Amino acid sequence: LDDWQLPGGGFRHRRPAPAHLLADANAALIRAVLRAGPLLGQKDLALRHAVAAARAQWRLIDADGRVRHAEDAETPAGLLRDQVLTALALHDVAQQSGIDSFAVVARRVRAWTQTHLWDEDRGAYADSPARDWPSNWQPHADVSDSRYLSGQALAVEDLLAQGDSTRARRPT
Repeated sequence: LDDWQLPGGGFRHRRPAPAHLLADANAALIRAVLRAGPLLGQKDLALRHAVAAARAQWRLIDADGRVRHAEDAETPAGLLRDQVLTALALHDVAQQSGIDSFAVVARRVRAWTQTHLWDEDRGAYADSPARDWPSNWQPHADVSDSRYLSGQALAVEDLLAQGDSTRARRPT
């Protein structure tokens, strides 16, 4: 780690980069950078950073579109919030950059989410895919906000971005 000098002559160690890229945090950062750039008069710089972060996000996306929560092999995969935030972030980057490969990957992530998490009977997405859990475990709809909007709220935003207002209006 390099040291850097503080005003007044002191030194401070730089913090090491996190060991893992987190799907939800990186995708939320991509979206925030794309929104803040124009407001700060730095649209081109923000877009370059968002494209770089979106390329890093690809490391978390399996070939079939399932998003792993982190780079660690033991991490959960296919979590609704990760899936939807990733799709929205890649969609936003594709829209603003004109780089179609981001749109292609966003569609793949959305297709996986639709196939593995959408429950037509309930009219909502499950928070995670079915697993080898006890038979009494039932996937539930993620409707609780935390540091991010709930998975259902983000899914509604994504459905609207895809032009699917019918499913976006269904109560959960």
